Parts: sequence; C-alpha cells; structure tokens
Amino acid sequence: MSRPDVIATRTGEVLLKDILQWDVKSWSVALHFWNKHVDFSRARRALEIGSRSGGLTLWTAANGLDTVCSDYVDAAAEPAAALLKSYGLSDRFSFAVVDAVSIPYENAFDIILFKSVLGGIGANDRADRQAEALKQMHKALKPGGILLFAENLSASLLHRFFRRRCVGWGSSWRYPTLIELQRFLAPFAHYEIKTAGFSAPFGRNEKQREVLASLDRAADPVLPSSLKCIACGHARKSG
Repeated sequence: MSRPDVIATRTGEVLLKDILQWDVKSWSVALHFWNKHVDFSRARRALEIGSRSGGLTLWTAANGLDTVCSDYVDAAAEPAAALLKSYGLSDRFSFAVVDAVSIPYENAFDIILFKSVLGGIGANDRADRQAEALKQMHKALKPGGILLFAENLSASLLHRFFRRRCVGWGSSWRYPTLIELQRFLAPFAHYEIKTAGFSAPFGRNEKQREVLASLDRAADPVLPSSLKCIACGHARKSG
C-alpha cells in the first residue's frame, strides 16, 4: 500500500515534506501533475530557481538529474547540501547564486523548475521583473526543454485581505493573477496550467492546512480558477 507522505522517484521514495517544505498537501498537486508530463529518462540536467533549502533539487536529483540548485543569496547552499546528503545524492547537486532576472545560462538545461518565487521577484509591484524572469528561464532551457512551475496566485479578495494583514511580506509580495501568468508564459511554444486550493493557506499550522487541503480537493472541481490560490503547470520551449 502506497504511503501518502512520499513520492516515488527513480532512486526510491522521497518524503513530500522534504521536497515541498510547507503546506505539503496543497502543493503536492504540482508534483503529481509534473510527474505526468516529464520523462526523466530523456533529461540530464536541471536548474531550480529560488530554492530556499533545495526541495525541488532533491526531487530532480532523486530522478537521476544533475541539478544546479540556485537562489539569489548563498544562504540556501548549506541547508540544500545537508538535505541532498541525507538522501545520498550529494554527487547530483551543485549550488549557484542566480538572479532570476539575469540567469547566466543559455540553452543549458533540460528542466527548469520553481515553486513560489514570482511574488518575491516582482515585489513592490514589479510585474516587469516577473515577465523577465520567465524570459530568462526560457533562454536557459535547451530547445525542447520544459519549465515546471508552481506559484501562488492573487486568488480571491479574501486571500488578498488576509495576506496584507497576517503575512509579514504580504503587502510587498506581488501575487500574479492567472491571466498575468499566462501572459508571462508567452515565450514558450506550449503550456498547460492546473489551478488548485482555496482554504488551506488560512490554516495556522501544518496540521490545520492539511485538513483544509482535503476540503479543497473536494471543492476544486466546482471552484472558479480565479478564486484558487495555486497555479502549477509545465511549459515547453520550441525545438
């Protein structure tokens, strides 16, 4: 019987919490969606943008890819190295300081991926920086490469109200709308987006968020995409 707290990879099972770090049940939608659209046997090299502590790097490394784990500061290097070491995957990992609006690679990666970084890139209402980050990721992909993304959306008025009042960075973080995200993906030849989640972000701890995420799963089919708080998907570079 499969365990709900792990995901299978090419080298074995990996804990979802080690990959996704917070609000795990809600964001696991992205991993399961990505798994349907990625053939790891055809990929060799990946880049994670805005790693925090290397969760997505762990996932690609566990699937056999040499992965550059990056953030805009080097503070993420040590926790990412410790995480990869705990799974015996240190040889699949390297760290680089990378500014998402000035990525120093071109036609270099089979896969680029990120989770919840556009809001920080576009802080203080800089939609232009968010658009540029997606152009830079497109540039850094090899022809035919794939971008895997999972991002917080602006969602409902309720979400926006509580973010401004209850989240430390909520007033400066720029949450894109679904329409904006689609516009940012214009450089890609093809993309597909799945939206999910509504109530889980209102949980005060991980257990509460897990319970609320279960309710969200039941409500997802009838909730309009414009009210949902997570967008995940894949985008393919022509080639």
